[in-house]
Amino acid sequence: MSLVKYVIRIGLSGVLIIAFVRYCNYFIYKDAVGLCQEITMSDSIETVKDIAGAKGYTHYIHEGEGLKKVVIPTQDSPFFRFACVVTFDEGVILNKEARSYD
Repeated sequence: MSLVKYVIRIGLSGVLIIAFVRYCNYFIYKDAVGLCQEITMSDSIETVKDIAGAKGYTHYIHEGEGLKKVVIPTQDSPFFRFACVVTFDEGVILNKEARSYD
């Protein structure tokens, strides 16, 4: 009987840990979506960097194939990160999206 209780406790602990991680991820993802919503399609690269700086976020610029991507992670932890990624082509925003940044 004690083995059954032990297995149930382990299973319940696993379910609670998974639920906690999913709950935390929801709020982290919500921050990235909110940041992307603040950026309008007419903003420049400098404006996007200013918006990120005003919120206290760091930003990274990746360049390649004529496109520039401004990546703004919404947290500094090494796991379960989300970011607002804004893609520019010749100074005009092509796309902005919140996505996983792991």
